[in-house]
Amino acid sequence: MGEGHEDTLVADGDLARTPGVPAPVPSSELTPIPHAGAALDRLAQIEAQEHRADVERFRRGLRIGVILWLAFTPIDVLVDAHIQPGVLSWLLCVRFTFFPILPAALYVSGRSLPSPRMLRVLIIFAFGTASTGISLMCVKFGGLTSLYFAGVMAVLVCRGAFFSEPWRVGLLPTLIIWLIHPAVLLASALFDRHIRAQLGQPAAVSVFAVQ
Repeated sequence: MGEGHEDTLVADGDLARTPGVPAPVPSSELTPIPHAGAALDRLAQIEAQEHRADVERFRRGLRIGVILWLAFTPIDVLVDAHIQPGVLSWLLCVRFTFFPILPAALYVSGRSLPSPRMLRVLIIFAFGTASTGISLMCVKFGGLTSLYFAGVMAVLVCRGAFFSEPWRVGLLPTLIIWLIHPAVLLASALFDRHIRAQLGQPAAVSVFAVQ
């Protein structure tokens, strides 16, 4: 061997290592590096599990919503009896017109696993439907200052209680569901004299703005 080389040949043809220099590790003893595809597959599995959990939370929240939607019917009766007589027919008409939409959304979400995009559409559709129905009840009961506005807040609280998501993801659906209320009431001013009159009352407009 030339000068400066650390390896020397021995009689059996193997390389003899210079003392103090570690011998190379046989390839059979090297620890294999996990393939990147396996990590991606694992990530996909985790995302799929989280999506299935989101769908189940949506269905659970919707079941509770269906029950509550009907459970508040006696409140309509009390409102008609003690606060604003004559409004019961309107409240019941809106309540039972919008009610079938909620079980329909529950059925669609359970028929097959919806995609993440479809799930977002169902969330906005179901909770937006509830917000729309409550807002229409407000048109004939109190208008801009209706006590039923609390129902819109309950819809938003219910959505937040069943869905944990980054604020950037949840901001748009929440805004859509919340903005339905002022949109319905302002649009109803085109057809309802009481709402139009309230828009000229500073106190009513102030309460509406605070809501």
